[in-house]
Amino acid sequence: MKKIITLIFISFLSCNKKETKLLEANVSNEIETQIANVNFPDTIHINKIYEGNIIYTSAFDSITTKLNADGEITRYIMLIYYEPYNLDKDKNQFTEIITDTTFTYKLPEVPIRNVQFKEPDKYQLNWLIKDMVIFDTIKGRKDSEPLPMKIEETRVSKRIVVVK
Repeated sequence: MKKIITLIFISFLSCNKKETKLLEANVSNEIETQIANVNFPDTIHINKIYEGNIIYTSAFDSITTKLNADGEITRYIMLIYYEPYNLDKDKNQFTEIITDTTFTYKLPEVPIRNVQFKEPDKYQLNWLIKDMVIFDTIKGRKDSEPLPMKIEETRVSKRIVVVK
């Protein structure tokens, strides 16, 4: 009888752990959606240039929303483009090759520019948003001394289908 009660107690505890993990995953997905939302078509045509944007929010927005401006606090947001990943062909050959980098000039939109494909297939577009805040608040600092900086990196991806 003690074995049966122990077995039921152990199975009850293991069920509770599964529910907790599921709730944590849902919260994580909600937070990711709030940080970066990709506005780009799901289906595009070959040899046509497409543009879109990523609506991006950051904890740094509470520090400053001015971008690329001189002052005591300077903020830059870069979008780093990686080579698209072919979902049908490159199953085990995922590489992170940087193909382009652009800067953002207006929040909350991070522009996606000049996306074009020559072959129809299924792809995953991958980007890295690098948000940098530089604090030039040290009195009497020499030019050779580094400035304090905070960097936040956010990976963003979008699966698309390229058709003829």
